[in-house]
Amino acid sequence: MRFLGWLFRLVGLSEPAPKPLATECEPTAAELVETLEAIIEVLKADGDSHWTAWMERSRLDLEQRDYRGVEHLLNAYGGMGSFNDLVIGQRTHGESFAWAENAASANDTLDALRSRAYGLACTLKQLHHGAQ
Repeated sequence: MRFLGWLFRLVGLSEPAPKPLATECEPTAAELVETLEAIIEVLKADGDSHWTAWMERSRLDLEQRDYRGVEHLLNAYGGMGSFNDLVIGQRTHGESFAWAENAASANDTLDALRSRAYGLACTLKQLHHGAQ
């Protein structure tokens, strides 16, 4: 988010205005923020930086009641190399591959959180567009 603000200022544009979440979205948005926090913990524990930053941006937008957090999160799903494809707990030692000790459990946790986040984001999208 800060990078985009910097980029917009650099080229002489103002940063896009936030898209305020509808009031009826607040409980679901709070639940999604909690889910994103749990996802971020799992990703950080695995040493991931890309998806951690992606989820943090979505979480920050949602904490500010900005619908762009929902849009950003939903953009992570679908297509090759998407958040859906992420498998954690993979390690390399030299030229050999190994799984982390808790890889199966960590991936089960991530899968459940990932599905929950997607479902909540879709619900927010419906609520938000229905309120307009």
